[in-house]
Amino acid sequence: IYRRHFHRNNSTAISTTTSPSDVLIECDMLDLHPTDFPAHFHLLTAGFPCQPFTIRGPQSGLYDTDRNSNPRGQMYQELVRVLNATQPPFFLFENVVGLVTMEGGYARHGKGVHEFKAGSVMEEVLAAFRSCGYQVDWHVINSGGVVPQYRERVYFVGSRSDLSCPPINWTSIERRGSCPTLRNILQ
Repeated sequence: IYRRHFHRNNSTAISTTTSPSDVLIECDMLDLHPTDFPAHFHLLTAGFPCQPFTIRGPQSGLYDTDRNSNPRGQMYQELVRVLNATQPPFFLFENVVGLVTMEGGYARHGKGVHEFKAGSVMEEVLAAFRSCGYQVDWHVINSGGVVPQYRERVYFVGSRSDLSCPPINWTSIERRGSCPTLRNILQ
């Protein structure tokens, strides 16, 4: 749910369905209320603003605000609010790799080696998601195997603790190999 994907003259959630079992809620995440969600849904997917964490900016982190003084660095707390209120079995969130490396984290890249250690900002975000009653796995994946660019992103996969799901086998998910060319994708 992204702020730019809703009608600016309507701040309430809009539910769009393609079939009776499909629900897409489009709105500003600050306007979400637990009753906007179906009674039983299985997966919450979302991303929260990356500007506070990207290495392409000042990396203001959790204290970042936009030009209207809205706390962008704290928007992950809205996902915490939704998780606490709705308790879906699973969630999938994403953000930029800068979130992982901020304040004491690191990324090491070598021949065939990609190692990441979470810094204190990432640990705070993980603790918030875990406090909602979820096991949370995370991994940095370069989607360069499927799009023609080097694009590392951190993915968070959460499963409700009462489900006792095994940890994610990330190596089976990562696609290794050369990046496709734009010409090959367009053909």
